[in-house]
Amino acid sequence: MITWESLDPEAQRHWLALAEAKHGMPVTWIDVEPARRGGLLEIVNTELCPDRWEDETPDRQRHLLAGFDKIDEQLTRQEHEALKIIIDDLGVDCAPEDPDWRALFLALLRKYGPAHARPRGDAGQRMAQSALTEMWLRFARGAAVIAMVFCALAYASHGPGNSAQALQITHQHDE
Repeated sequence: MITWESLDPEAQRHWLALAEAKHGMPVTWIDVEPARRGGLLEIVNTELCPDRWEDETPDRQRHLLAGFDKIDEQLTRQEHEALKIIIDDLGVDCAPEDPDWRALFLALLRKYGPAHARPRGDAGQRMAQSALTEMWLRFARGAAVIAMVFCALAYASHGPGNSAQALQITHQHDE
């Protein structure tokens, strides 16, 4: 909390002048409500701030404005790139230079919005697709395990030398 003693003399003079102007009569720090003290102090600090725009030279103001313009160009470019990513993600047929805001909004609702805003069956379709994918993966794993079991049984029952005999029979059969 700021006390009267913590203020420098110039700030005290400005604060008293402003408080007297606001109240229409001479006042002291104690006479003013604590909530109003802070507000008046903010005004005084703004007036006494050494970095005020009005106090800058015209050359310095032009230099600062050029810096702001450069930052603005960078932000504009970044916004353009971000909008392009959003358009590509949503699959809307428009360009960042001339975005179709209505189509973007509707595509956003369809893709990420609450369930009542998405088309009917969209959630069910996604669930069915993931269940079907999972079922096919389980089937493929099971088929691979069965194939390996049959290969092991065939190898165990016929032995490694029988594969050469099978090739000879196949070549004889082809002739």
